[in-house]
Amino acid sequence: MKKKFLLIISILLIITTTGCAKMSQSITVNKNKSVDLVIVEAVKEESLTDEQKNTMITSLNLDKIKSSEYSLENYNSNGYVGYKITRHFPNIDKISSKEEVVADLSISNITNQQYLFTVKKGLFKNTYYGDFYSSDLNSLKNNIDSSNDIYSSSEIDIGFNLSIPTKIGNNNAGYVSGDLKSANWPTYWDKPIQFEFTLYNYKTIFILTALFVIIIIIFIYKFVNRKKRKLTLDSYNNNSLF
Repeated sequence: MKKKFLLIISILLIITTTGCAKMSQSITVNKNKSVDLVIVEAVKEESLTDEQKNTMITSLNLDKIKSSEYSLENYNSNGYVGYKITRHFPNIDKISSKEEVVADLSISNITNQQYLFTVKKGLFKNTYYGDFYSSDLNSLKNNIDSSNDIYSSSEIDIGFNLSIPTKIGNNNAGYVSGDLKSANWPTYWDKPIQFEFTLYNYKTIFILTALFVIIIIIFIYKFVNRKKRKLTLDSYNNNSLF
């Protein structure tokens, strides 16, 4: 099988010399409780020198990504080049833990994250807590802080987007939509991304509702049968008197 190579940019090193970068993450929680994760790390192609292109563009070993069920591909959009990682999780409960979870949403460490959410389970609904950071972004900040150059924040595009099927609860987002079902953290240099939301356990609700309906039907059936037996007995007794 022909080995596939991806050309990627060493983001952190290039940023310290160009200051033009894009680092973004997005999480979409769907109505069926599945989750889609997208992480992008890229730099402005025009900001790269020939030397940087020759030394920073390398082939990537995909073995770890493939074995972890993440998908990694080249990213090339609006003048930015780099890489994008995606994954579809069939059920949010499979990536949620009752123990507190603080997840690293960086390409360099995302495959090491077993859980992404903390969950507090209830009979009719579960509450999920997101607490995220990016070690790649932290490294970027440290590189910038230690650099002699001064970077404009407008040259570094950082953001986290959240989309959920229910209203968001407590959060520290910079923007929340009017229907409370999407939120955005435009920059998060010095703080983690934190939020919570609730999903109803429709399967449990359906089962309990079905059981309730069955109990009501059985009760009505027994009540009607009892009335019929009583009427039959009363009719028999009346006939016996004659």
